[in-house]
Parts: sequence; C-alpha cells; structure tokens
Amino acid sequence: MLLCLFLLGYPARADIVYPARLQFSETAPGLFEVVFILPVINGKILKAQPVFPEFCSPVSDPVVQVDAFQKKSRWEMRCEKISLHGEQIGINGLLGSPIDIILEVTTLEGRTYQTTLSPNEAFYLIPPPPGLSEFLTFGTMKGTRGMLWQWCLAFMFLAGFLKRPVLPFSWMLLAAISGASIGSFLSARELLLVPSWAGEVTALLVSLVLLLPRAPGQENGRPLKSGLVLLGLGALLIGGMLPEEMGLSGYTTAEMAVLKFFEILGIALGVLLLGLLVRQALLVLALTKNGLKIPLARGFAALSLGVLLWKLSLFWNYPSMLPSIPWAITGIVASLALWTVCLPRNEKGAVPVWLLPAFALGYLWGLREIEIPFARAFLLALTAVYPILILSGRWRFGPVQKGLMVLGGVAAGNYLFRHADATLSYPVARSIFFAVLLLLISICFIVFSGWNSAPASSKRYRSVTAIALILFAFVSGGFLLLDAYRDSLGFSLPEGKLPLPFLSAGLMLLGLLLWPRHRKIHRQMGMERKAPVASLALITVAFFLLPVCLEIRNPWYRPEKMDEQALIGLMERRLRNTYTAFNIADEEALFEQLADNLDEGLLDHIYLDSRRRLTMGLREGSRVTVKDVSLGELGTPESGVSEAGGWKYPATWTVTAQVKHLKHIHYRRNQYTGTIALKPLENGWKISEIILTSEDRQVIASGSL
Repeated sequence: MLLCLFLLGYPARADIVYPARLQFSETAPGLFEVVFILPVINGKILKAQPVFPEFCSPVSDPVVQVDAFQKKSRWEMRCEKISLHGEQIGINGLLGSPIDIILEVTTLEGRTYQTTLSPNEAFYLIPPPPGLSEFLTFGTMKGTRGMLWQWCLAFMFLAGFLKRPVLPFSWMLLAAISGASIGSFLSARELLLVPSWAGEVTALLVSLVLLLPRAPGQENGRPLKSGLVLLGLGALLIGGMLPEEMGLSGYTTAEMAVLKFFEILGIALGVLLLGLLVRQALLVLALTKNGLKIPLARGFAALSLGVLLWKLSLFWNYPSMLPSIPWAITGIVASLALWTVCLPRNEKGAVPVWLLPAFALGYLWGLREIEIPFARAFLLALTAVYPILILSGRWRFGPVQKGLMVLGGVAAGNYLFRHADATLSYPVARSIFFAVLLLLISICFIVFSGWNSAPASSKRYRSVTAIALILFAFVSGGFLLLDAYRDSLGFSLPEGKLPLPFLSAGLMLLGLLLWPRHRKIHRQMGMERKAPVASLALITVAFFLLPVCLEIRNPWYRPEKMDEQALIGLMERRLRNTYTAFNIADEEALFEQLADNLDEGLLDHIYLDSRRRLTMGLREGSRVTVKDVSLGELGTPESGVSEAGGWKYPATWTVTAQVKHLKHIHYRRNQYTGTIALKPLENGWKISEIILTSEDRQVIASGSL
C-alpha cells in the first residue's frame, strides 16, 4: 500500500533540448504528421532531406519556420500500407556533415521507435513487433544472467547458511527474490538508481550482521525474522543495480509490462540457481557439520570485513562520492538506536512498525512538495530527548514514546527528501538517499532487535553514550540554530521589529511549572525526589525551537538613528527577500513577497528583469534556485536625498543560484553593480529604485562551494 501511495502522481522531470530531429507521428490510420528540424550553424542550414517508404506521399505543403537557431518544417503524409514493419526511414545529405539527427516514429498502436541517424548510419529499418524470443532474450536471460553474476548475493546466502541458527533455505529464497524483484521494478521506473558500491557494501554489511555473535543463551533459539529482512534489503539494492537493456524501442505499454514480467521471472530463476550453487558447494565440501561451522563462520566474517574495508577505500580516494548525510539525521538515528538497545526484547519489534510508516509518510509529503517547518530543529531536539529518557530509565514503549517516534519519523523523512532534492540531482538523490535509508534501518534497528536488554554491567556505557549524544545535539543546535536566531535578530532590529521566541518561552515556562517539587512532607515521609524527565525534555525542546519567532513592533525604533551596519543588514535582507521570491512556484505568493520588499512602481520591472537574468542561457527543464544573496561594497549616499525620501547608495551585490539539470547540478554566481534606493513606508522599508550598471556571470561547479 505504501508503494502504491509512493507511485501515485509521481512528477516527471526532464531537460528539454532541441537538436536536429525527424518526427514521424501517426495521427489517424495511414495519416502521419512529419516534423523536421535542422540547426542553423553560422547562418547556414544543412541541405538534408528525409526519405520515407515509396508508398508514403505528402498530402500538404510544408510549413517552414526559420529563426537564428533552427529551421522547422511541418507537413502531413499518407501511407498506403498500415504497417511500417520492415521499411526504412532515413535522411539523405548527411554524408560529410558532423550532425546527428534524432529519429522518432510513433504509431497509433502505441509503439515508439527512437534512434539516432548519423552520416555513417543514415537509415533505420523498423523492426517487427517483439515475440517470445525477444521476451526470453531481453527479459528472462537478462534477469538470470544478471543475478548469477552478483557475488555479493552469494555472500549473503553463504552467511545465511552459516548463521546460528541457520536461516531456512526456502525463506531465504523468498526474501531474496522479493527484494531483487522490487529493486528491479523501482529501478525501471527510475525511482531507485543504485550506484554499484551501494549494493555491494550493503551485502557485505548484511553478511557481517548475520554472522555477528548472538547474546548468551540464544544459540539454540529460532532464527530471527530480522535476518530475512536484512537479506531482502540487500537483495533489493542488488536488484536495483541490474542494468537496463539499451536500444529497446517499439514496445507498447502492455509489451513492456510483459517484458518486465519475464525479467522478474529470470531474476527469480537466477536467485534460485545461485542459492542452490552455494548450498551444494557447502554440501560437497561437507562443511555443514556444527564442529566446522563456527570456525568457517568466523573466517567468512573476517573475509567479509576485509572486502568491506577494501570497498570503502574508494571513498578515501574519492570522498566526493560519499553521500552527505545531514547531521540531524545522523543524530536522531544514533539516539533511536541506543534507545532500541535498552528496550525489553518483546518491545523491540514495535520500533520499525511505528517508525517506518511515519518515515514513508514524511518522504511522501516531500514528494508532494509539503514542507514541515523547522524539521531539522525538531530532529536535533529528539536527539537529546531520547538520551534523557535513557538516563532516567524511561525505557518502556509507552504512548509518549510512540508519539515522539511518529513525529520524529515524519520529520526525518520530510527533511531527508528536502535535503536530497536541494543538494543532489534527481536520480542521484533518489538512489543514494534511499540506499542510505536502508542501511540506517538495517544497522540501527534490525541488528539491535536480536539483542537482549543491556545487562547492568553496561550501565556506564549507556550513560556515557547518552551524554555524548546530548552534547552532540546541543553543540549542533548551538552552531546551526542559534546562528539562524542571530540572523533573524540582526534582520528584524533594523526594520523596527523584535523577534519573540514565543514557543520556546512557553515550553520553558511549562517545563518549570512541571518541575517536581520535593516538599518538607515528602522528606518526612521518606519519599525520593522524582526525576524531572518531562521538564528537562521540554526545556531541551525549547532550546532547539528558538528560531520559531513572532515579530512584534519595537516601540524604541527610530529609522534616522540607524548606523551603517544596520543599514547594510536591512538592505541585504530586502535584496535577499526579493531574489529568493523567485524560488516560490505559486505566482500569487511570489508577487506577495515581492510587494513586501519593493515599491509598487518597481514591482513589474523587477519581476521581469530578475527572472530573465536568473534564467538567461539555460535550457528548458532546468530548475533555478537562489541560494544566497550577499551585499558587497556600499558607497556613500548620494547628495540631495532626504531622510524622509530614503537613502540611495552605490552598491555591489552577488546572487548565487543553483541550476539543477536532470543529471547534474552546478551553480551560477551573478555579481551586480549599480545603485539601490531604500525608502521608509508605513508598512516598513522597501526598495524604491534599482539601477544596474554592470553584470558579471560566473559558472561554479557544485563541489567547489
């Protein structure tokens, strides 16, 4: 059900380019529309003509449109034969030219043939509809061959056979087949694009986890379901690594579904053969006896660890390939992992039941462009709250803990998607972060579900770890959140407003009111002082929610008494609000933010001019997001400008914008020089004039920022 919700209405994104192309689209039985586009290079157009089958003839004159970049011709043709199978379509006149032409043939039955015509191969033979042999070749054989080559899947099978107690072979097959099939399906929909290292590293981690020594007294217990879930997660990433068949065209939607069915059938066959090979190898070597399994398991665990370290050495040489996991996600995962270890064994299984659906819901909200405000602050607060519960001995999985886990899961899923969408290109974001998500789930929850409650001897370890997590959360909050609060304070004061952290103040007051009192009668009765767990948790959350402010009017504000530093901050805030308004998709909200920062007479001009400058020279389909606006040099105010009419300054300012294409991300830094005028109005300060004298544009790689 979650998968269906995830796929519901998924937005499609692509970069739109206009190279040379020939489109031959059937609009009615036997009637085709032809669109022929040639580029204009140095004012010249290639003398090339399309060639169609002899039974096709034009029924209308070409309509030609020519501009500085391309020549587009459009006309209609009628073909006497309904079927085009076995016929050639191509281009005459490409010989000796450096131009490749994209050919796209579309029929009414839903077939689309795509290829690239070059001077060496200027004609395309339209193939017949696919038959059983194509389904077996490009489906079953591909899936079987792809799974048989996955040595990392064989590692997981071997670990499952050597695990104590041994995982049932039939259940291992079911988990591996299900995971690999789901991964292949998600990969075909480009919802999961797994880099090769992710699947291999996951399989090695799963092998290590399956061979970890169990808690004392559990050697003869039943196999944990967590081992099968781990194996399924590893198989899912391995299935997502299978390459898609290139060069396939002419398949209808139904035929693509049939092809996918045959591919999944091949995946199941490949997993079955690989599992049988591993099991038979152990049987032939007579290594299934209990006396030999323990040293073999230890040796294989050491081998898995060595191969894992060798695989991870890739990131030492190329650290840019390592996905950047937000500190807030790292902290909340570590806190939940420590709390899960402390839970009683019969309550450990409830953690993923409550957490994973909440995480999926938050991730789905991110796909739907629903943003949870201050999600990072809340995650850092929970990073400190869970260690407080551990130090106080509140380990039971009660309603409060369930509510915190659901809220934290929703916030984590939403924040992780937003971070991935903002910092990575679309396929890479879905790939790496989904893989990281599975790794975090595997390590922090499924592994710990096999442990008993921590013994009393590990109390010091739990305490030290909990205190370290609390310090980590507060240090991260101090650097990340208090900076944001200081920025809001610095921006609000020059505008005559005071930021009031009402939510933090309310939580702080509530925490003090709930602080347990140890009265004289309690001491006389010998009652122990209650631990202020709820009060400490509320005060901790109040610290991290300091940026949640309500701006009130400053009664002591005088605009004529502003110093130069305050004026620079005010002008920078107005510029930042103006440029970041173009990140808003809703045009009404965009104009509202511009109207709050610009004078009415300047609104239309700035809207058109700034949008043109931000998107100048970009291909359609690119997404531009303003990331930073900084004010540079600010000159002396021009003479003759009164305080009532505002101030006019010569200034330089820089706008850094992120340009996101389908496959990569880069940044553009535009540096402007001109004059900016600020004017005090009844509803605040606004920019009343912007005159540009120069503009310098620079393209910056994403890794250099």
